[in-house]
Amino acid sequence: MTDSPPIPAFVVNLDADVARLEQITKQIAYIAGVTLQRVPGVPGATLPRLACDILTKTPDYAVGKGTLGVFLAHLSVWECVAASDA
Repeated sequence: MTDSPPIPAFVVNLDADVARLEQITKQIAYIAGVTLQRVPGVPGATLPRLACDILTKTPDYAVGKGTLGVFLAHLSVWECVAASDA
């Protein structure tokens, strides 16, 4: 039997949400061969209005900053997966 490399589970997590990360870490620990790889979340509220307008090409898109933060965080996950050996 050969040892397989661990399978990364990429998890988006806001820096301030420590309790949620602890909960997910405990859940993943029960799955053999899977390791957690945290990807920092993007808190939409911190995004500059101009960045929202440029990224969405929609003036005053700042009302959807949370949605844009989620999108950017998932884009980061895609980059992590693409750069990994998984």
